[in-house]
Amino acid sequence: MKTEITARNFKPSPHLKSFIEVRLRTLLKYDSHITSFKVVLLKEGRAEKVELIITSNKGNYITKCYTSVFEKTVINAIEKIKVQINNNHPHKQKPLLLGRAKYHPSDYETYEYSSILLDWMAMQYQINPTNKKTSLLGGD
Repeated sequence: MKTEITARNFKPSPHLKSFIEVRLRTLLKYDSHITSFKVVLLKEGRAEKVELIITSNKGNYITKCYTSVFEKTVINAIEKIKVQINNNHPHKQKPLLLGRAKYHPSDYETYEYSSILLDWMAMQYQINPTNKKTSLLGGD
């Protein structure tokens, strides 16, 4: 894991650098495939801005924040990155059927399903999954 901290218009204290590194390590809980952190600290007037670029095997995460104190800005930026990581996880993505369960089963004609799913759909929507027409008189 590589950490690069760049400051513009000022020289960061060792305390600020260590604070940033400790906070960035907490992101490894959310994505263990993170390979590098790049932090850009910018001081403009009273605003203290932080740009955070994180590279992972799963993707890149980028955020920009600003407040009046660097420590608070870093915490806010890390919280935004946590949200990006959580939204990027594959377990958050809904399967096709669950995501479209409100539609009629005829929407799913192009996909193959197991017999258990077809039986459930037949019960749910009162259809015949084998596409055989049932007789109204009960014969056949």
